[in-house]
Formats: sequence, structure tokens, C-alpha cells
Amino acid sequence: MVNPLATLRQTKLRIDKVENASVPPNTERTLCSRTGPGVVDSLWMALGGGNAPALDGRLRVYYDDQKVTRTASATTTLAQITGGPGSIVYHSYVAGVGASNLSWLERIFSITVDGEPTAQIVGTGTEDWFDSGWYFNGRRDYNTSFHSYVGTDQPAGNVNTVGMATDLWSKWGGVPFTTSAVIRSLPEAGCTTGDTLCWCILYYQ
Repeated sequence: MVNPLATLRQTKLRIDKVENASVPPNTERTLCSRTGPGVVDSLWMALGGGNAPALDGRLRVYYDDQKVTRTASATTTLAQITGGPGSIVYHSYVAGVGASNLSWLERIFSITVDGEPTAQIVGTGTEDWFDSGWYFNGRRDYNTSFHSYVGTDQPAGNVNTVGMATDLWSKWGGVPFTTSAVIRSLPEAGCTTGDTLCWCILYYQ
């Protein structure tokens, strides 16, 4: 079987460059926008003007338009991994886009390893999964622990949107599996709103 990434690496290396760009506070600037298959190999940035420009800078990456719109009662499979052994090491999640309230945070998370219902990790709510609680302590950005971060910018028109990330490697030493792993976001009676979400799961295999 041919590795498609190995094929891509044989093609011409392309560079997108932005120089001497002034970005005012509370604004975004597109650094790279491409269509078609490829691999982002590296990113290099130099910031001028002292420390101020980097104090609250966010790097946002969007790719393949990977997003899912779900109802309040939907189950969403976030990863279905076969083969192993391996370990799940990182999870990031942006959800609540288009939600009418924050009850989407009541959704349960579950990880089932090796097809064993008794070998499950289950979180009682989305915010608990990311070491937070009580709807993010008044909805502010903060490091919830050494392992997790929560971003609650409350963007105009989508005030119930939240981004979260957890380093499962540092938190638990990863979530090991021998033959398979399934990660799901499950409905709960407390969730009364649908929303749109996207996510990233990293694992070694």
C-alpha cells in the first residue's frame, strides 16, 4: 500500500510568506489559505514591538471543512481507531456554534477500549472532561489545570461557543488500547440544544 503522505512529500515544497504585517488589536490576519491535498511541514513567526503583540495571540487552523451539526439527542463518534497497540494522547474540541444555550456542555464523553464495555472512561459532562466545571467559572479564558485550557471568547452571534484542549499524555499518561478505541460524545437529558462542532484527536499507534 502506498503511503499518500510519502507521495506528497515528493512534490515541490511551497512557501507562503507574510512580511512586515501590522495586525491591530482584536483583528485576524490570514497567514495561509490553500486548497487541494498537502501537508503543513512547518510554521515560523517573528513578532516585533516588544512582548505586547504576543500576550493574547491565537493561532487558528481550519482544514478540510471538518465540522458536524448535531441535534440535542445525537450521539457523535469522535474517533474509531482499529489496530494497535496504541495510546490516545490529546483531544481538542470546539462546540456550541449556533447553540441556543450552554446546555450542550452537559453531553457525556466516553472512551471504550478494546471493545470492552467495562473498560470505559466516562465523563459526566463536556466541561468536566477538560478539567473545568460550572460552565467555565463565569465564561473566561483560563488554564483549568496543568493539562487543559479553555477559551470562551463569546464571539458575536455565537456567545455559547467554547474551545477546549486537554493533553491526555501529561494528565493520565495517555489512554492505552491494545486493539481498538472508540471516543463518543453522548446525549444527556440536561442537553436541550443542538450545535455545530469540530474536534481533533491525536493518538500513537
